[in-house]
Amino acid sequence: MKPPAEELLQRKRLNQAAFLLSTTKLAVGDIILAIGYDNNSYFYRVFQSRVGITPKEYREKYKNIK
Repeated sequence: MKPPAEELLQRKRLNQAAFLLSTTKLAVGDIILAIGYDNNSYFYRVFQSRVGITPKEYREKYKNIK
């Protein structure tokens, strides 16, 4: 189990990623950098593990881009 501060930071980053995926047309790689990850593979693994779908699938399912 991760320390509480690290867990909280990861949750905040994933929430921000989900928001950006659903409300912008930013590339996933740009979102990954914007939220503070520097390893794309790690982000994809964590996102899919926590959210249950890939970032691309999330965007398609929840897009609200105007």
